[in-house]
Amino acid sequence: MNKGNVVYDQKKYDAALKCYDKTIRLDPENTSAHIFKGNTLRNIGEFDRAIECYDMAIRLDPENTSAYLNKGNVMCDQKKYDAALKCYDIGIRLDPGHADVRNSIGTLLFIKKRYREAIKHMKKAIDIDPNNLLYHKNIAWIHFGLGHHNKALKSCDDAIRLDPNNGNSYINKGNLLVDMESYDKADYCYDKAIELSPDSAEVYYKKAQLLIHMEKPNQAALLLQVALDIDPDYNDAQKLMNSLE
Repeated sequence: MNKGNVVYDQKKYDAALKCYDKTIRLDPENTSAHIFKGNTLRNIGEFDRAIECYDMAIRLDPENTSAYLNKGNVMCDQKKYDAALKCYDIGIRLDPGHADVRNSIGTLLFIKKRYREAIKHMKKAIDIDPNNLLYHKNIAWIHFGLGHHNKALKSCDDAIRLDPNNGNSYINKGNLLVDMESYDKADYCYDKAIELSPDSAEVYYKKAQLLIHMEKPNQAALLLQVALDIDPDYNDAQKLMNSLE
């Protein structure tokens, strides 16, 4: 199974499935193998088969929080939000201190625009794991949904302080600033993200969107071309490029 985890991390999902299937043949009651197989199937869009794997893990171990968490995540992918929330609720009853479950509940409640409930779970996730950049990113958007712009920016800054060299944190802050129509400050954040993550197609795409807002389509087109050079399959970048022609 360890080999499966290695190739999974390399995004070699077909090879990972073969490894997990072999483990399951040798040890059909290996709960972790069923969960890992489910995670792999989720990554290739096989959502129903992934849920079957999580259900098997739950039958083998009805108190496995990870199985409920991952099943809920797949149901979110399918936009089955009420069913996903039921899975998360079971997970949090089993393990109230599970930060990832708290984060998933907060994210789902954010999607449903239940911001005040969402913020409670995200604060608990951060209390449990204060160094998790994703949690700070997510709580920033929940604050934004509540109209608490200064708190949203503070959460972005908290993530940047935790890891000043993480380009994604600057992208997230830039995205918030764009929604606040603070274009010059957003521009700075995207430039900083490019400095830190020059191979990220996303940041060139995001800055191109900003430049279009700033009525600079020629500069935007140049950045979109960079994004497409990095990732030729970046459909959103290609669509935006086509709209400028």
